[in-house]
Amino acid sequence: MNEQVNIDINGKLALAEGNGTLSYTLDGLPLAWFNPNLPGALRAKISGGQARADGQLTLQKFEPTLIALNAIIRDFSARQEDAETMLTGFSAVRFDGLSVDMEQHNLVLKNCRSKAIPVACTSKKMDPSMPPTFGKKRLAMRPRSSPRV
Repeated sequence: MNEQVNIDINGKLALAEGNGTLSYTLDGLPLAWFNPNLPGALRAKISGGQARADGQLTLQKFEPTLIALNAIIRDFSARQEDAETMLTGFSAVRFDGLSVDMEQHNLVLKNCRSKAIPVACTSKKMDPSMPPTFGKKRLAMRPRSSPRV
């Protein structure tokens, strides 16, 4: 993509029908690029961090039906807008075995690990009456006794 971000996409796609499977690797994505998407009321900015993801996307009629990935966020930091003081940060959070079945409205996260945030993740079936988006109620998180990465 540029000198910072590497992306590799492989797979097969039937252009006439829009059906296929693509595998991808995204490495070095600066999280600060997402600052324009943060709500103004938050009054915070992402000041550091990079993401890496390895995954697979299954398409039917050019629409995603299954999304699967493993990802890691490294060296995340955020600061309050117009301030030099760090608001929060962590060295690494891993998401292993994240899959979203858009047709079945099912979200599964097999493992979530962090050195700084003591959580373990469990999967939760999405409400079929709701659109298949990532919302706060889609993923249950519970504290864990000792953090691991």
